[in-house]
Amino acid sequence: MKSEWGTIRASLFAGAALLAMPAGGVWAQSDADASEAEDDVISVITVTARKREEALEDVPIAITNFSEEAIRDSSSRNIADFLQNSPGLSITDGGGGLSTISLRGVSTGVGGNAVGYYLDEVPFTGVTVPTNPDVRSFDLNRVEVLRGPQGTLFGEGSQGGTIRIITNDPNTDRIEARAEGFYGFTDGGEDTYGVRAMANVPIIEDVFAIRGVIVQEEEGGFIDIANPGDVEDNINDQELTNWRVKARLTPTDNLDIVASYWSYDNNIDSTANANDDFVVSERSPAGLEYEQYSARVSYDLPFGNLFYAFGNTDFLLARASETPGFGTFTADLDIEVQSHEARFSGEVLEGLNLTIGYFRREAERFDLVEIPSVLLAATATITSNADAIFGELEYAFTDRLRFAAGLRYFDETLISVEGGTGFGGVPTIIPEVNETSEDFSPRFILSYDVSEDLLLFASAARGFRGAQPQPGALIPLLDFLPEPPPPALSPDSIWTFELGGKMSMLDGRLILDGAVYYSDWDDRAVRLPIPGTGISALTASDGLEIFGLELAGSYEPVDGLILQAAASYVDSDNKSDVPGTEIMEGDPAEDVSDFTFNASVLYRKPVTDTLDGFARVALNYATERDNPTLITGTGLPSDNILQLDARVGVEAENWGIYLYGDNLTNEDGAVNLQFLGAGGEFQGVRLRPRTIGIEVSVNY
Repeated sequence: MKSEWGTIRASLFAGAALLAMPAGGVWAQSDADASEAEDDVISVITVTARKREEALEDVPIAITNFSEEAIRDSSSRNIADFLQNSPGLSITDGGGGLSTISLRGVSTGVGGNAVGYYLDEVPFTGVTVPTNPDVRSFDLNRVEVLRGPQGTLFGEGSQGGTIRIITNDPNTDRIEARAEGFYGFTDGGEDTYGVRAMANVPIIEDVFAIRGVIVQEEEGGFIDIANPGDVEDNINDQELTNWRVKARLTPTDNLDIVASYWSYDNNIDSTANANDDFVVSERSPAGLEYEQYSARVSYDLPFGNLFYAFGNTDFLLARASETPGFGTFTADLDIEVQSHEARFSGEVLEGLNLTIGYFRREAERFDLVEIPSVLLAATATITSNADAIFGELEYAFTDRLRFAAGLRYFDETLISVEGGTGFGGVPTIIPEVNETSEDFSPRFILSYDVSEDLLLFASAARGFRGAQPQPGALIPLLDFLPEPPPPALSPDSIWTFELGGKMSMLDGRLILDGAVYYSDWDDRAVRLPIPGTGISALTASDGLEIFGLELAGSYEPVDGLILQAAASYVDSDNKSDVPGTEIMEGDPAEDVSDFTFNASVLYRKPVTDTLDGFARVALNYATERDNPTLITGTGLPSDNILQLDARVGVEAENWGIYLYGDNLTNEDGAVNLQFLGAGGEFQGVRLRPRTIGIEVSVNY
């Protein structure tokens, strides 16, 4: 099997290199962009991956940038639909807006996030869980995937990289409106449909504007339940409402103030977990809500920019399921994260760019775990207060040679208090956990412009996570272990060493980028199964060694035809055996595909003076994700997954109508690790079966 896949991988990588696979986000250009680009077919893309505006092709780090038009052309409903097109990234959407992300082999099944996650300028990090708030892919300006450790500028949790979701700001100079609707028919399941709308209104022209977005979606179920007391088809319905409002004030040319409010509510009758027949023996309902309010102030100086951002996110998750040996298991989770960041960036001297800032985060997590059959109702309150100072300098020795060096100092105090009742209803008495930790995270980048069309770079960067408390309210269960782990694990960190390059050819029609890297992850927190419960705690391992290769690019052989593909290979090895688990030295990381490949063909061509024809076909492939952390008999790897999507239609300046097909091959494998369910069958998250539908969009 390994040798066979070696041949397949080699062939796909060779084909990918010839085809040219997508460098960050060179997906498509608007008509306005095309009119501005005189020499290059693919126009300049601006990103803020280093907390200052730069052209994508000039940034010496590995980035995938998804533009608003690219997201729209892909017919994506949420970010999980398109993030998998970034090389090295795997994402599991478990339904109900819950997604877990691994990037460059950095994945975690328990503990805090190991991949940074930003909604605009607001991070979701600190005493969190390895899942991320869902974002519907409507009215997004762009999404940046920064690959490799980003701890220097983006802080804790950015060990594998950072995902930045950037929404459109209000326009103060014009009225805008857009609406979209879709209706889809699912094989063997219920229909799915939804509407999305945006309105942008200048209140005072060129000074003050408001932009509002609302999304309402109904997803019909496709999972059945069958047990003696409960038989029903299509139980995993979802009802989602998401809206946000942004206000923008630009009283002078130098001052820009933006405030926003987000609201998200998703009611899930049951998650998308099921056996190979799409059947379960118990329901697993869930509810997810979050709200966020934030503000940012930007002031331009003659030599740089002053910036301040504030954010507050309240994340509520309620879950219920059947646990082998214990019956009904419920877990409620409430996380609130408040952050402040102030920074300066600019060219302070000729050839010398400086970014320097201060970050403050206050996070609180409350857990309630209940197992009525044994009278357990345990609670946990975990608070984290963290401060950081960071900075990065970049100096241009010549017009072609640049060197950047940065450092972040991080200090955190973590307090965990547990209470409630343990087994048999006995009051829980657990000493308070108080952990203080600090971290230094440097990054070094050397880059060289071989020519205007070729950039090479080498980097070394460190990412980190703070102390990891045991999963909320589970300390009473640690008594089941012969050698219980500590109530909180020490911080873990990763070093990544990388060589990469970006190339533009054929007057910008061909864009390539690639990277090879080695990562050394120390003291990694892993899943520690608690025998007889189906529940896992945390324990520390010696860590992982990871080797990876990425290739990406985009090619426009003729106007309107864009070919894209991306491929990555990840080889991860545990450094040693982990007592109490099935992890052995040399085992791969859990929940990581060692090979991923995606490709798409997009063609847009005028059919009349006022109408364009549109067609896009996309393929995604990922190898199985292994599962060495579970006790023998309770877990299985995922399946190899091959997904094919298509979209065709006609569009005019102010409207479009499309037919779409998702999962055309009717892929029915488990896309994540499979766990033993209460009914004795292995269950994993399933893709929605083949869905054929229609979309309509109008804009003003």
